Amino acid sequence: MKLSSAITLFTLLLALSTVPSAWAVDDGQTRPRFNRADLSSSSTSADIIPLTSGSGNVKGFQCEWDTGVIPNKLQIGFYVDGGSAQSTSLWLFPVQTDTYGGGPSTTAFIPMNVRFGSSIRVKLDRLSLSGNGLSGCVVSWGLD
Repeated sequence: MKLSSAITLFTLLLALSTVPSAWAVDDGQTRPRFNRADLSSSSTSADIIPLTSGSGNVKGFQCEWDTGVIPNKLQIGFYVDGGSAQSTSLWLFPVQTDTYGGGPSTTAFIPMNVRFGSSIRVKLDRLSLSGNGLSGCVVSWGLD
């Protein structure tokens, strides 16, 4: 009886010591990186993060655009593990408008945790008739 209790206790401790690594999607081991892309005219696009290989996660992004730019014509797309784009327009996010300093601009910051196992690509698209002015995004991400 004592031997079986010791084996059960040992098995339980072994299971508990190996499971915590599976509890968190991001255990903080990614080396932080920041990539930026800027667009200045309609019907253009740029890779913020070109196609990479390896596992990691996207921690968030921040985009800004001049007040002459139409935000529903700005899209950011995520290509996770070689899949098709998961895109969203920037007008969906809460924004902060700054009329001081270098001129009027609008900023949106979105924290997230997009986990990828084999590759990631993040692309900024500025659709046709998007208005006048500059737009740009920075993405925080890391590889394991």
